[in-house]
This record gives sequence, structure tokens and C-alpha cells, in this order.
Amino acid sequence: MYAARMMAPKKAGLIANISAFGGIKPYTSVVYTTVKTGIDRFTADAALELLEDNVSMVSIWPGLVKTEGVINRMGGPEGRVAKSKNAESPEFVGLGVVALATDPETIHTASGKVIMAWELAEKYDYVDPASGVVPQDKVMRGLKAEMAGPPPHWDLDRPLDPSQMIRR
Repeated sequence: MYAARMMAPKKAGLIANISAFGGIKPYTSVVYTTVKTGIDRFTADAALELLEDNVSMVSIWPGLVKTEGVINRMGGPEGRVAKSKNAESPEFVGLGVVALATDPETIHTASGKVIMAWELAEKYDYVDPASGVVPQDKVMRGLKAEMAGPPPHWDLDRPLDPSQMIRR
């Protein structure tokens, strides 16, 4: 709200919300997935309201990010996440936001959308500075195809499937 209030009079700006696949897949808890779904819906609806002010809003979905907390919970500095080239550094996500913010054409077509961090890297041709590659997180790449259709919980004839919950 405060960012939009500063950007609207200037008729320019990008608000990047950070969300995650909890917006479409069960993960960790009901509270977590409800919040992520809310962020994505808020992004879509607020972007519509900000159109006339030329302010764009996106929801960025990073993959598994190598924060200190994640590394410490998942094996420490010598663990698989710390050494993985498929997990992302915080800088990787930041590079994507900067690339999008400085692209006057895409910033508007992307407004209101969910964008995965790896999509920005492929579009703007950059790599994660920590690993030297574009992370190939299979979970995140698989979700992109799934997002092309309605979510499974909208299908009356499709029973709940506990295997749909993503576990890392």
C-alpha cells in the first residue's frame, strides 16, 4: 500500500511480492498455503487497480533459496542444499526483479502474474552468481505446466490425492 502510494503519483513503478508454490500446492501447513494463495490473488487484483497509474505488480516464486536458515535446517554448510546448483541464492531472485523493473515492455505485460525466478533468468539471460548456472529445480519447472490448467481442487470428479503435497 505504501509503495503504491509513492509510485502512483509518479505514474511508474514495480511492486514485486514474494510468494511460493504453496499458492497452488499443499505444502507445510494450511496457514502457509492460504497466505501464499492470498499473495498471488492480491497481486492479480491490485495490479488491475494500479493499471491506470502505470504501476506494475508481480508475484515472484523463487525455488528453494539458500538462506542461512534453510542451510542450517538442511545439513549446514556441508549439506546437500548448500552445495546444490538447483537451489537459488537470494541474489538470483534480486537479479530477476531488477531485470524486470528495467524492461519497460515486459513490466506491463507481466503485471498481475505469477513469475518463477528461473523464468526471469531464462528471459533475461543471466545465471545465479553463487553457482554460475540457472537452477534446474524440477519441482518448480514441473509446476509451470500444471499451472496451465485449473487447479485439481476445482474438479468435482477428482478425489483428493495426498501425494500432491510437495515435500522437500
